[in-house]
This record gives sequence, structure tokens and C-alpha cells, in this order.
Amino acid sequence: MNLHKLLFTVLLATAFIIVPNSVKAQSETPQYPVYIVQSGDTLNLISLKFNVSAEDIIAVNNISDPNLLQVNSQLVIPGIEGAAGILSFEPIKLGETPIQIARFYGISLSTLFKLNRITTPSEFFLGANAILVNNIQENKGKGMLLLRDSESVFESAVINDFNPWEIVQENQISYIWEIIPGENFVAPVSEEKSISGSVIFDKLPLTQGKTSSIIIHQKNANAHASLDNMEINFFELGDSSVAIFGPHALKDPGLYPFHLEYSATSGEKIVVDQLISLQSGFYPNDPELSVDPETLDGTLTQNEETEIKEIISQKTDEKYWNGLFKIPVDEPVCIKSWFGNRRSYNGGPYDRFHTGVDFGVCANLNIYAPADGVVVFTGPLTVRGNATIIDHGFGIYSGFWHQSKVLVQVGSKVSAGELIGEIGSTGRSTGPHLHWELIASGIQVDPLDWLDIEFP
Repeated sequence: MNLHKLLFTVLLATAFIIVPNSVKAQSETPQYPVYIVQSGDTLNLISLKFNVSAEDIIAVNNISDPNLLQVNSQLVIPGIEGAAGILSFEPIKLGETPIQIARFYGISLSTLFKLNRITTPSEFFLGANAILVNNIQENKGKGMLLLRDSESVFESAVINDFNPWEIVQENQISYIWEIIPGENFVAPVSEEKSISGSVIFDKLPLTQGKTSSIIIHQKNANAHASLDNMEINFFELGDSSVAIFGPHALKDPGLYPFHLEYSATSGEKIVVDQLISLQSGFYPNDPELSVDPETLDGTLTQNEETEIKEIISQKTDEKYWNGLFKIPVDEPVCIKSWFGNRRSYNGGPYDRFHTGVDFGVCANLNIYAPADGVVVFTGPLTVRGNATIIDHGFGIYSGFWHQSKVLVQVGSKVSAGELIGEIGSTGRSTGPHLHWELIASGIQVDPLDWLDIEFP
């Protein structure tokens, strides 16, 4: 009997150990990340963002009316287990790799890949957003440092005043010596010391015919860059190096190689090779135009194209303009044709685009300089008619075509708002108008952007 009692006691004790654990396992639910609803969000848009069906989101959140989403409310996003936290979208930064992103936001590479439904690091490119489990409070006080040549993490810790042993946990490594010279690592440093804030790439993703800029916050960076086969030039501005450029309006959307190299303040050469996204400008087709066939004859217009290209290929190291550009005509303003619109001449294919903005005669014939600069060309041309070109510095030019009168001379310095000519219909023109063209690093870009955005 004593033996039976002992066995019963053991079994009973075992049951009390097993049952609570099994109950606990059954009561646990998967830990899913949470998305905070933003202004303009719809259930369909959120489902597209995270590649999750709207029905699954409705089910897991017990949503009774999908049309009544409240801004700042929290939605559980199903399908991503083991990544509890607040979901956010962060733009991929210049030179940023998946391991750096994972380290900074304190998530594993597998979780990062799972969140973004990707399989290879090459799918993280400039112009894309990474889906992250982002705890804003935890990321405060973090930054990226470059471990310089012949420098250890211990030496970097002394220079930048942090505990070197914090690096092990922050960078998901086992030993501190796994960080090698030339590698970026997460460290508890201020934004001023972080290299992630030293280079600003504006207006991403790139868009056909739209201006973008790169600012390196240091002097004498000796920077060089290229987008596919297009060179990007840098200029010194105060304590920074800046580049202003735009992709061609007819360049096919897609991913292109981007290369940047510059000298850091510490003396190291920084080299970044990264894919960058170019998106469509969604330019419509203009109505077919009928013009003098001679203005379409390449044998007759080639000399003109060569002459203009030679002028705008010059790079003035001085920045003449200041602030926003001004509209080059008087109000009321009426635009007859917009930048980027695809064009067909005399029944031909839509294989050309409108390289500027056409202003009709809605107030008077006056044409004004949109910004300070120096006149570098005036004269009659086959396609452009009576033309004026103003150099604004840093590789930025304004062109004014089809004028009836040119009121400035080559070498003249002009100020924003100064009268420079009168609207006409000379050259390849179907009626009186001003064609205003803006060129950045040899490529025509949308001039209207410069009325609203200050570059650089």
C-alpha cells in the first residue's frame, strides 16, 4: 500500500507540473507587430504595404467596419511572428546594408528579411523604404560610426566616449574584435558624430526629369559620383560639398548603379556602391504638333545642339543664385505646355519630350531673369529662335527660347526679376510663347520645382 501511495503521489505531482504548462502553451497567442494608422491610410493600402490580405487584418483585429479606420489607432499585422513591436517605414540611407539596418533597430537579419518579404540584400536599395519593428525610444542616442584604418573599437570608444562592451549587444556579435577597420557599426553617439547624418541624399526615389541633390557636411570632401553612366559634379558651399542633378526625362524607370566616393574628416576614403531606384514621372502625351520640317532635320540642327551642349557643359564653381527662383513672366501666368510631356511632330512617333515650360502671353511680353546669374549666350538659333542662356553657377543654367527681342548681352550680370527679353514666336514655334528651360549638370529638369524648393 505504501508503494501504491508513493506512486500515486508522484503521478499527482507530475500532473500538477505538466497541466499548467500545457494550459499556458494553449493560451499563448502569436506575438504579431502593430502598425499605427496614418492619415490617408485605407485597409487596402495597409494590406498592400505589408503584403497581407485585408481579410486577415480584419479578422485578427475584430474590425466591424473596414471603412472607419481611426488615425493613430493600432492594427495588429498578422503573418509575421516573433517580431512584436511598432511597425514603421524608414528610407534606406546612402551606403546602408541590411546588417547595419538590423543592428541599428535591434532586430535579427531573418526578421528584417521576413518583414520585407525579401530573400537577398540587393533588394535593399536607395529610394526604397524598409519595413521595421521600430522602438523610437530605444533608438534614441544611437548612431553609425566608421571604424577607421589601424583603429580598434577600444580606441574609437575612447575618442567618442562610450563603453566598448555595449557594442557587442548593439551589433549582434559575440566578440568586440568582430568589428574590423573600414566597417560601420552601431554606437551610442550623438547625431553630430554619426556618419549616417554626414551625407544627405535628397528627393528619393529619383524621378524622371526631377532635381535631386547630395550634400556632404564637410569641407574639401573631394567627392565624385555617378548615376549609371552620368557623372555627378560636386561644388564647395560653406562647410559642405554639394551636387545638384536630375535623371533624364526619357531614362527608363528601374534600378541603376550609383557610385559615390569622398574623403571623410578622419582622412579615410569612403566608397559607396549601391543600387538606386528611378521612378516614372508619369508625363502625358501632348497633342500632335505641326512645325517647319527643317527644324526637325538633324543635319541642320546638329550644329545648334553641339553649340548649346558646349555652353552648358561648363561648370562655374561659384553659386550666383540665392533662395527660390522666380517666375520669369508677369502675372497672371498661363502655362501652355508642361515640362516632360511626350511629343510627336508632323505625325511622327512620341519619342521626344518637352524640355521646359511654355508660358503663353496672358499679361504682357516681358521676360525676367528667374535668379541671379551671368549671361553666357544670346543669338538666333534654328530650333530655339532668339535665345538667351544664363549661368546661375554650380552647373545650373536657364534657357529662354523663341524671343522676339533679346535685351541683354553676353557677359552681363543679371539679378532675379531683371528684364531680359520679350516673348515671341521665333524658331520651332507654333505661336507666341516663352519656353523656359532649366538645366542641371547638363540635363533638362522641371523648372517649376525650383519655384517651390530651394536647392541645395
